Amino acid sequence: MSDGAIEDVPDRFIAEFEIQRDAEPFSSGSSGKVYRGIWRGAKVVIKYVEVTTHEEMRSFLHEGKIWHMARHPNVVTYFGACHLPRPCFLVSDEAVNGSSVNYIAREKVRGRSVLWRLMHEAALGLRFLHDSKIIHGDLACRNILVDTNGSAKLVDFGMSFLKDSSPTVYVGPIRWTAPECVLRNQTPSFQSDLYSIGMCIIEAAIGRDPWGNLSDIEVHYKLAHQEFLAQPAELNDDQWRLVTSLCAFDPNQRCSLDDAIDQLTALALAEATTYTTRPQRNHRRTSI
Repeated sequence: MSDGAIEDVPDRFIAEFEIQRDAEPFSSGSSGKVYRGIWRGAKVVIKYVEVTTHEEMRSFLHEGKIWHMARHPNVVTYFGACHLPRPCFLVSDEAVNGSSVNYIAREKVRGRSVLWRLMHEAALGLRFLHDSKIIHGDLACRNILVDTNGSAKLVDFGMSFLKDSSPTVYVGPIRWTAPECVLRNQTPSFQSDLYSIGMCIIEAAIGRDPWGNLSDIEVHYKLAHQEFLAQPAELNDDQWRLVTSLCAFDPNQRCSLDDAIDQLTALALAEATTYTTRPQRNHRRTSI
């Protein structure tokens, strides 16, 4: 990073020596490496971020600030961060059951359906963020994790920002990103988060990325011509109406998050009732 003082420090500073980190990362990406570790006896995830400029440092500190604000049962808990020495890192609670789409598939093998409960909980987490004027901006099932109690937790606030701030335009993975962000380079919004959570429902239901084997270029073509996915066999007509109301091409025509939560509540209750009427094989029911 070029010369010049950075006055800000992370909320909840954690020194590097306080962390016991695995030798190898369990995930790597363009933004850095992610490790499992231990901090004060708790299992944690350590996300390393390459910071080489003052702007990148501001973005790093901003991510920690947003995450620090986001205290909710359906948001992964942020413990703190370190900006010295390089690389910088963020420390959060580990959601030990991994991504929601993989957890749903594992539970399905066991004869349990938890899809609608998890999507309902994810929507509750999203409503908390929106009530806090935080836009997530990168919703996908990889960022809806499941903790040791089987509860959904939103994570990855690298692309999140506060409403009325001035974020850099970001276009996330096209299969989950709202058309207005893909086609018109609009910044993420509360409405684009609604589109993305609708795509998360599709992903969770079919057990794989939306749009199947289509290339990103082909997906872009579909969005440009306002062509949506065909209804998958895994979703009935009522469930599909919820998805299409969340994923309307016109952002102003998308259903409200409160309306979506009401529908997800009903679907989760029906799912739980169906489960309790089936033979039990040493599986505890998970409450909604």
